[in-house]
Amino acid sequence: ARRRCAQGALATAILLTANVVRAEGPSSQKPSAWRATGELGVALIGSGGEVARMLTGGVRGNYRLRHWAFGLGLNLDAWRSDLVLEEGHEWLGAANLGATAEYFFIDGRARTMVMLGPSFLLAPASGPQVGIFGDIRPIGLRFDAWPRWTFGVDPLGVLILSPDLSSTDPILEVPDGQASLPIIEVQFMTSVYLEWGR
Repeated sequence: ARRRCAQGALATAILLTANVVRAEGPSSQKPSAWRATGELGVALIGSGGEVARMLTGGVRGNYRLRHWAFGLGLNLDAWRSDLVLEEGHEWLGAANLGATAEYFFIDGRARTMVMLGPSFLLAPASGPQVGIFGDIRPIGLRFDAWPRWTFGVDPLGVLILSPDLSSTDPILEVPDGQASLPIIEVQFMTSVYLEWGR
C-alpha cells in the first residue's frame, strides 16, 4: 500500500510539473550563481504508517552552473521511534551534514536533488554516534517568488537515515527482548524551501 501511495504521489508530481511549466514559462533566475536555501519538511507517508512521524529543517549553500548545482547542506531531524528507548524517550534526533548535487530541467522550473553524507545521533545518545544518510528527491517544482528569490516544493523525497550503525548501543532495545538494534529509518518526505541567489 505504501509503495502504491509513493508511486501515485510521484505521478501526480510529474503531471503537476508539466502544468506549472505551461502556465509559468521559463524561470527568470540566473543560471549561474551562488545560492542559499532554507527548508522545512514532514513525513506525510511514514515507514511505520504514521502521519507526520518525522519533522526536518535545514539549510544549504551551493553554486549553480546552468543545469547543475553543487554544494553542502545541514539538516536537523526529529522522529518518533518504533523502538523502546531508555528513560522514556519517544523521539530521536539527528544532524545530517552532506554534499548535494542538483539537476535543473524544464527551463529551470523543475529539479532533481541527491544529498549524501554522515549522520550524527543527537538524542538520546550514550556517547558520540555517527552513521550515514541519503536524501533522494526525484522531482521538485520551482517558482519565482521575488527578484533573487525562488520558492520550491519537493512533493516526494526518500530519506534513508541511519545515525547509529552500532549493534551494541545500550539505548535501544527490541520491544520483546533485550537485544539492541542499529537505527535505520526510511521516510517519504514532503518539503518546501525558499532559495536566495546572488
